[in-house]
Amino acid sequence: MANNDNNIITTRTSDVTLLGWSLLRLHQPNSSSPAPRAGVTALPVYVSPISFEARVVVLAVNYNFLCMIICTLGTAANVLNLIVFKKQGFNDSVNVSLFGLAISDLGCLLTLLWLSICHNPLFYNLDLPFDPVEVQYVTAGRPYLLFTRISSWITTFVTLKRYLCVTFPMKVNGLITPRRTAVVIVIIYVLFAASVAPVYYISRLAWRFNPARNRTILGLVFTEDREAIESVSFTVNNVAIQIVSLVCVVACTAALVVRLNRRTSWLRGVASDSSSSKDKKVVKMVVVIATVFSVSFTPITLINVGMVLDPQFTTVGRRENLFHIVCSFAFVLEAINSS
Repeated sequence: MANNDNNIITTRTSDVTLLGWSLLRLHQPNSSSPAPRAGVTALPVYVSPISFEARVVVLAVNYNFLCMIICTLGTAANVLNLIVFKKQGFNDSVNVSLFGLAISDLGCLLTLLWLSICHNPLFYNLDLPFDPVEVQYVTAGRPYLLFTRISSWITTFVTLKRYLCVTFPMKVNGLITPRRTAVVIVIIYVLFAASVAPVYYISRLAWRFNPARNRTILGLVFTEDREAIESVSFTVNNVAIQIVSLVCVVACTAALVVRLNRRTSWLRGVASDSSSSKDKKVVKMVVVIATVFSVSFTPITLINVGMVLDPQFTTVGRRENLFHIVCSFAFVLEAINSS
């Protein structure tokens, strides 16, 4: 019910959204309905091709098993990367970029790990002073989305820099210095942090009474203008920005591979086989990086586009079970990429 004093409305657990979408409802919806009255024709009931039980099993495996293992190992790996990059120093723009990328990847893994814990029924069913599914929306879901966008755009910047290194080898070192690289990384962090500010305006944590537990717990509340703000924020942040980033990485990588192949063909006639072999290794490395990034981020991008095109492809739509399942696989892929 709306609170006219502070323009805040409360929400149920089933209404909480993750990354702009509603979260998993931990209890199966009541499929039973009262029998129609005499003379009244009942509307046809839509039956999902994917059962709720199958959805629960898949989410348990992906969130509570795969994600937790990948995030734990990936967190350790990124901490080691940060230590190595710091010891190597920041006199090289590559180290500056990779250091910034390691920080954002670490943020992705830590927030996804907390998200997975909050979705664990063993944790959720504890007598906690807060609702884990609702609290994780502002402490895990939104920060996770922030870090994934930062990682994607740092990857875009690194890919563009590599293309410039091959296209303008004599000018790129003076154009992209370590200091300028650090400035770009900081700008990426600041801009995307600002992009989630509207979400934290419309959603916040507050103490409220929970009828299911018969006590006051910390939960999530929304402002009345939530839908208007979130619709714009979702289209810009979850669809447009991710598509542009993915297209830039693929385009820069394709152009880089073409240019490196041309350079390799030219070196075969004027240089030793070792130089040509080195260029081939560079091409393979770039292709692997671009492939991992594309495979990891394409599913979640397609999911966001699908939500815009199909209103039923949401947590409260007719295809909610399919929606939750494909999202869980997308999170596993993103966890692998961040690791």
